[in-house]
Amino acid sequence: ERVYSEICTDRTPRLVTVIGDAGVGKSRLVHEVVEHVAADSHVLRGRCLPYGDGITFWPLRVMLDRAAGIERADTPDVARGKLLGLVGDREIADRLASATGLVQEQFPLHEINWAARRFLEGQATDGPVVAFVDDIHWAEPAFLDLLEHVRDNAVDSPILLLATARHDLLDEHPNWGEGERSVHEVRRRSLGAEGRHDPPVHQGPVEEGEARVRTANVGTGEHEGDDRDGRPSEEAPEPWRRRPARGGSPDSAVRRD
Repeated sequence: ERVYSEICTDRTPRLVTVIGDAGVGKSRLVHEVVEHVAADSHVLRGRCLPYGDGITFWPLRVMLDRAAGIERADTPDVARGKLLGLVGDREIADRLASATGLVQEQFPLHEINWAARRFLEGQATDGPVVAFVDDIHWAEPAFLDLLEHVRDNAVDSPILLLATARHDLLDEHPNWGEGERSVHEVRRRSLGAEGRHDPPVHQGPVEEGEARVRTANVGTGEHEGDDRDGRPSEEAPEPWRRRPARGGSPDSAVRRD
């Protein structure tokens, strides 16, 4: 809540990552926070998927579909029209359409990041935005770069980037969450003798002007948000659109210039 108040007052983005083992209640904790602030903010939700074609920017695609009112039955032309109506700028819309598989034209990743930032800045014009992304330990580096780009470069925009991840994220990206703005850490300790989690401990900001908002939850448990066979509970649908391939393969919709 304090971080949310900061973004509203300073109109500066923050990135909060809740990190912990499966089953410790990361998603539940974040959903409680989101529900608490939902009445005063525009909430966008997305989720990273562990496998599949064209999932690099899947969370962005889900956010755009919902914000623009894009339906599965929409043709690509109709969907692009809705996207243009949402952002009001063809250059932004073209790059977002590329990232989400609506068009085959390719753009450099830094232009995709720019377009995603402009989309979120536009959503934050009339009030705070909470962009919640679940399971970013499955995210491609390109999507993690996008989140950090928004955090570090959005201007005059009250945007809270809220994410959950398992510890794998820090194993593969040990510098994740570092940046230039406030440092705020929340740790949730492992299960105690009675099987209960200790309460979160809030720390920060540690150094003014530095931008890392990072949450660590440590615990054990069953897989959270997954079916028992390990498949995500939210499967990627098979819609009409061509989607960029994971990991920037030759049929990706972005160039790594």
